[in-house]
Amino acid sequence: MSYILKSLSKCSIFFVAIIIASCDMSPYVNIGKTKPPSHSSGDYEQVESPRPQSTPEPSRANVGKVKVEASGVYVNDQPVYGVVQLFDGDDVRTDSSGWATIYFNVGGSVRLPPKSDPLLRLVAELGCLSSQLVAYIKYGDFSFEEVTEVCICDKQLGFCAEPASDFRIVVDNRRASITVSKGSLLVSLGYPRPYERHKVLQGFGMIVENGKSSKPQRIVQ
Repeated sequence: MSYILKSLSKCSIFFVAIIIASCDMSPYVNIGKTKPPSHSSGDYEQVESPRPQSTPEPSRANVGKVKVEASGVYVNDQPVYGVVQLFDGDDVRTDSSGWATIYFNVGGSVRLPPKSDPLLRLVAELGCLSSQLVAYIKYGDFSFEEVTEVCICDKQLGFCAEPASDFRIVVDNRRASITVSKGSLLVSLGYPRPYERHKVLQGFGMIVENGKSSKPQRIVQ
């Protein structure tokens, strides 16, 4: 009798071992090793980064996204990484080491080198009647590419610009240097009520200081 019980016990252990071996353990193999979802737009792919906890997802209109290329980029004074969605009223800036590119939903982009600070607002502006999205420039160096529907304004310097392609604006020491590398740029002097307008063509530039400027000058190569 004891021999039979021992045989049955061995068989039970053998069948249990077979059941365990046949179980699919694959769902647990990659625990803690899954890759985060990626976001792809245009010719780049970056990890989608959540907005900082102190700035919860707003109910305001989405106007674009910022791609962080070097640490030192802030949205509403909170550090961000990867790719972050931008909304009406967001303030994006870079410190002395930050690099970023803003991609507008309406098309085009702007490169932000260190120490740059634009504020994005969905408003209708005098001098920007064809645009709803306005990028207020506080200070910095901005290179715009293929931008046609985003108005560029600086309240302190007293100008607004309606782009038609590629251009660069550098704001430093209470003056703005504007150069157009492709297409044209319609610059309105005076804020909020423009009193003078200039069309800056490809290969031309102008200096704006305190709401005043001479006519566009050809850029000397």
